[in-house]
Amino acid sequence: MNRQNPFLSAWWRDLDDHEARFDMPSVYQADLLKRAGEILADGIVDELEHFSMCELVRAATSHAIEEKASDYVQPNGQYQLLDGNGQIAGRMDGYGIYLGDGVGIYNRAIARRGADRFRVIGFGLGTTIGCICGQNFNQIGLPPLRLHLVAYRVNGELIPA
Repeated sequence: MNRQNPFLSAWWRDLDDHEARFDMPSVYQADLLKRAGEILADGIVDELEHFSMCELVRAATSHAIEEKASDYVQPNGQYQLLDGNGQIAGRMDGYGIYLGDGVGIYNRAIARRGADRFRVIGFGLGTTIGCICGQNFNQIGLPPLRLHLVAYRVNGELIPA
């Protein structure tokens, strides 16, 4: 496969576009499959190479969809943070993460979306202390805490999970 061709180089570059793959997986897949067909029709690749390109697109899209499902955290959910023994180590709601008793500036963190596709957690001025990966809050240098959904808000009303 000659990756020096500008159309093929652009296709490989777009295959590695993680933001497009995670934000719009169906559009990402449809676009790359269509372009792979055009690259085949133009004779840039043979049928076997085209088949491999299509398989790569489908695998990357499936991976993105699976990752998004496991990374899902209810935005209106209220969670308990449980340690390895099942003991409550803190809580998380739509406003932040509260470790320990949740009192004091250093016990409250805010969540934001990071480029690495995980939810990055930071204190005040953005010091990174961990990330949400799937249903775990992974603290830097500490054991992970499991997220346990206990309630969520619907129209301002708290509904037990």
